[in-house]
Amino acid sequence: MKIKHFIEFPKRLISPYEKISEIENLILNNGYGIVYDKEQFYGLISPKDILEKSHLLAIDCINQKESALESASIKETLALMSNQNNDILAVFDNENEFCGVITREKISDFLIQYENELKEKIKTCEEEIQNLGMMLAHDLREPLFMISGYLSLIEE
Repeated sequence: MKIKHFIEFPKRLISPYEKISEIENLILNNGYGIVYDKEQFYGLISPKDILEKSHLLAIDCINQKESALESASIKETLALMSNQNNDILAVFDNENEFCGVITREKISDFLIQYENELKEKIKTCEEEIQNLGMMLAHDLREPLFMISGYLSLIEE
């Protein structure tokens, strides 16, 4: 499955020259901030970035992070996140245009939900198989009783 279904684009973007004191709560609440101005993507800021690079302006707190293509698979994206020890990635399309971000949390939530749906389907299938087995056993019992009855008559 491709990650393009999980891409988020928040309503609130951060100007590169906004003061960190003004956007700190936004970044802490969302887990990240997108620094974007005049159709240009500058980078992502995480709470970790603010702690590591204590500056006054958003643009000065950006740490370079890997990015993903919107055509990437979930597996590739999670591997990239693990290699970078990062829970969020910027996502770009094939023309290198910024599309939004993807978070490990969003992928994890989907995978947990998908797993639960699959477990429910398996349970339903197992019940149907059990019902089918009981029905077949019942349907086969009658002809076997008839054959058994005929064999008894022949023996007599």
